[in-house]
Amino acid sequence: MHVLHTVQALLRQPHPRPLTFTALAIEAEVSRRTLYLHWSSIEQVIADALQFNRVDYHPADADLPVALRLREYLGNLRDGVHEPVARQLGAALVAAAVTDPSAAAGLNDLTAFRLAEFRTHVGAITDFEYATLTGVIFASEYILQRPVTDEQLDELAARTLVTLRLE
Repeated sequence: MHVLHTVQALLRQPHPRPLTFTALAIEAEVSRRTLYLHWSSIEQVIADALQFNRVDYHPADADLPVALRLREYLGNLRDGVHEPVARQLGAALVAAAVTDPSAAAGLNDLTAFRLAEFRTHVGAITDFEYATLTGVIFASEYILQRPVTDEQLDELAARTLVTLRLE
């Protein structure tokens, strides 16, 4: 966990330098060998740091109506993606996944985790439906450079309830 905290601290710096095993080992005060024992690539460290960043997520009470659980999930996803460290980690991981199989595997693992989380706490959904639902949040954050508003999340949740027949 110390290494993942260090990754986050490095990315909080005003002008972070490229994240490498060497830079991370120096900052975390561990050997590169130690890092290689736990992660085969820096992209896997990034994927773990992104997942670690969600440890404060507490899903809505299962007794709540699905509409409220969905809205809370979407709001939490939006807030998490907009958080500066998560935003940098996500962008770095997606960019690396284009050409690096290790990064792609880390991204796939993270996506599988988030999809399972949705299915457990909100309801049944296919991979494509999940991509369609959450893609709005990621596109707004990374392409439009602004987070989805609460009103837009309300509309997205309402449309999703009808489209996916979650209720």
